[in-house]
Amino acid sequence: MFEFIYCKKIFLTVIFTSVVHFVIYNVHVIITLYKEEFEMNYFQARISAETALYFRELKTIYEKEDNISYTQAQVIVKALDDISSIQDWDKVILANYNLPKIKLDEKDLRIRIQINPDIEEMIKNYKSFFPQFVGTRSVTLGVTLKYILKGAIFNFKNPNLDENISIDTLFEKYELRIQKLVAEVNLDDLHNVLLQFKREIKKC
Repeated sequence: MFEFIYCKKIFLTVIFTSVVHFVIYNVHVIITLYKEEFEMNYFQARISAETALYFRELKTIYEKEDNISYTQAQVIVKALDDISSIQDWDKVILANYNLPKIKLDEKDLRIRIQINPDIEEMIKNYKSFFPQFVGTRSVTLGVTLKYILKGAIFNFKNPNLDENISIDTLFEKYELRIQKLVAEVNLDDLHNVLLQFKREIKKC
């Protein structure tokens, strides 16, 4: 009888402990998700009809390429990645595309998406970067998005554009990206490894 009661107590203790751990884990997950949601910013901008057409065109391109649906945020994030290799922005700015004319609603002329701070910072950097190519002191967020989307379309229509980029340029580009993921104490080692890797590639 004593053994039965003892085993029962152990069993109840195990069950109770498991339940407590389960609750703690789920609370942690909820807090983590809430924190991530809180850290996401709403990015808003009013865009022109021309920009809205670029957006539709690029969304169609991406969805055909990957055979999946893209949200507004996903289109912009992918476009930012695609334009990172563009060297000659003058060609992008001056390029003309005869996009199909479609009826646009008021909602098509507004962008309101959730993005993380890094993506928002990238957009703001391009906002400061583009005026030198258009001869103005500043550009709006809407115009910034226009050139980002247009640049991604330009890359799609000129797939061989990256062939003229030097190995040095590519390494500089990706070293900057990797540096953000590496502890500061290891940056010198990273630079030396990439430098050695670059030399080996140039020998090929």
